[in-house]
This record gives sequence, C-alpha cells and structure tokens, in this order.
Amino acid sequence: MNAPLNKQDRDRRRALIVFQITIYGFLLSMFILQLVWSFQRGWWN
Repeated sequence: MNAPLNKQDRDRRRALIVFQITIYGFLLSMFILQLVWSFQRGWWN
C-alpha cells in the first residue's frame, strides 16, 4: 500500500522539477533575447 504512494510522489516531484526547469529556461531565453535586441538597438554604446 505504501510503495505506490511513494512512487507517485516521486513521479510528481520529478514532473514538478521538469516543469520548473522548462519555465525558468523559457524566462531566461526571453531575458537573453531582450538583452540581444537592446544591444542591436545600440542602447549600450
């Protein structure tokens, strides 16, 4: 009875970690894209 619950918790935790990595990767790529665009506009010269 206890083993499937542990497996379910472990799968849920792994899915949450993958979800967080995906979201943070998306946010980081958006930030880098904005930074590259601001360099192309010449704001940092």
